[in-house]
Amino acid sequence: MTYDTKLADAIAAWNTGDIDDEWQFQRLRDDCVGTMSAGEAFQWIDYTLQQLIEQKNEMTATEVLETVLALAIQSKTTEAPKSLDEAKSQLKAKFADSDDYTRGKFVELMRFYRG
Repeated sequence: MTYDTKLADAIAAWNTGDIDDEWQFQRLRDDCVGTMSAGEAFQWIDYTLQQLIEQKNEMTATEVLETVLALAIQSKTTEAPKSLDEAKSQLKAKFADSDDYTRGKFVELMRFYRG
């Protein structure tokens, strides 16, 4: 199963509202993101950001945000993907009313890219 399929499965499971496996996203980050090359991780950021933007459920969005951060760290570069620069304002608005933890993860992502 490919990363995008596993991400889609995790998102679908969390969006059902009845989370059967609280570790699903963590395993995705460990097993998929953690084993990617730096280049692969960088390439998957655009796709994952798009998935993040589409999320309506705050808990799911937080998990996808953490996945974007994991990809950023795995990519081993502070060069911000163009898609992140383009979505920055939209993401800032998306997380403006989120809890402290989620806003903190967004700030962490922006600081990673010095943004």
